Amino acid sequence: MENIIRIGIVTQVYDDRATVRVQFPDDDEEVSWEFPVLQRKTLKDKDYWLPDIGEHVVVVMLPYGQEQGFVIGAIYSDAEKPPEGTRDKRVIVFEDGTRIEYDRKQSKLTLNLQKDATISINNELILTSKTKNEEFQNGQTGMTSWTISGNIVLEGELLCTKNITSMGVVLAQGGLQTIPSGKKMMVDEMMDVFNTHTHIGDDGGTTSEPNQQVLGG
Repeated sequence: MENIIRIGIVTQVYDDRATVRVQFPDDDEEVSWEFPVLQRKTLKDKDYWLPDIGEHVVVVMLPYGQEQGFVIGAIYSDAEKPPEGTRDKRVIVFEDGTRIEYDRKQSKLTLNLQKDATISINNELILTSKTKNEEFQNGQTGMTSWTISGNIVLEGELLCTKNITSMGVVLAQGGLQTIPSGKKMMVDEMMDVFNTHTHIGDDGGTTSEPNQQVLGG
């Protein structure tokens, strides 16, 4: 039963098989056989993670021989410190700096992505926020508010069941027709603006109004 639980350093990783080889400094630098890395689920639902080469891991050896064992996890060392110092946070930090954090004390989820993000949904997406923003603009209170910093490109139709409020300038196609900054417009007012807008033509003259009008429901 000796040396059932051992600590070693990963020397080789086999991505497609989710296995590693481990070197044991306490045993003349012996390198293990190929050991599987413990996963949470592997049948109907599947989990996948692998330690990196050079990472300190804990190995459980089976009592049938030194060639049988498995890696149950990695551990921090004096050289590699934890990314957090409180048990109230669940944190995943990737090599490129991407960070996923949940603070159970604050009930707050934080995602810090270093590059692009792709979300693919095969069915309907419903986003619901139950917190009321009591300082919404134009004196409206008790309304749910989402804040998005950055530009949005919508490839498809937009259905709005209530008013649209602009705190900046709204531009029609070509940028010739504007709605004054901060002006709140009802849908029928916005239709009037876009149905009567014109453009500068190729010859320098003014084009006619759009052939197709935006109609209310």
